[in-house]
Amino acid sequence: MGRQERPSQDLNPAALEALAFASHGRRVLPVYGIKGGECRCRFGERCDRPGKHPRINRPYQNSTSDIARILKWAAAKPDSNWAWVPGRSNHAVVDVDQRNGGSESLLSLVAEYGSFPDTETVQTGDGTHHVFKVRPGDQIAACQIAAGLELKTGSSSYVMIPHSRHFSGREYTYEVGYEFPLIDPVTCPHDRIHSLSRFSDQL
Repeated sequence: MGRQERPSQDLNPAALEALAFASHGRRVLPVYGIKGGECRCRFGERCDRPGKHPRINRPYQNSTSDIARILKWAAAKPDSNWAWVPGRSNHAVVDVDQRNGGSESLLSLVAEYGSFPDTETVQTGDGTHHVFKVRPGDQIAACQIAAGLELKTGSSSYVMIPHSRHFSGREYTYEVGYEFPLIDPVTCPHDRIHSLSRFSDQL
C-alpha cells in the first residue's frame, strides 16, 4: 500500500508521517509536542519526559492505524509530536542513546555479533533508531541491551516518528538513504534478536 494522500487540513509534518506509517499498518499515537525547548503539557519546563509522553489514555491499547481516528486526533491536537508502537506493528527497534554510552555499547555489540544490515534508520535528538521487522510468532522481549542501548518491542514501548521535535530543538529525521518506505526494514533473524538479549545478560 502506498503513502496516504495528503489530507486537506493543514497537518504538521509529524502528523503526515504518522498517516504514512498507519497506511503501512503501523500503530501510532499522539504525544505532547515541544515549544521553546519545553514540553507543551501543563508541567512545561518541569516535565521529566518533554515531548515524549502520550496525549491519550491507555496509549498502547489505543494506538491505531485507523486513518479516520488519526485525522481526528491531529485536528484536535495540532501541536503534537507523534509516536508508534513497534511491538503492536510486528517490528522491533534498537534505540542507540549516545548521551548514555550507546555508541560505545553499539561498537561492542558489532564486534561480538557483526554489523547491522541496512535497514530503516532514524536520527533522534541524541542517537539513532534502527528498525527491524519481526516475524509473526517470534517471541521477542524488550530489554536494556547495554548502557545506552535498548531493544524496544512488545506492546508496552513506543518510539518517536520522524519530524517530531526533540526537546533539544532538533527534529527526528531519517538517515539519508534509509528512509521508510524507500528502504523496507529488514526482517531481523530470530537468533540475532535473541543474541541481543544474551548480550545484555553478559553485562
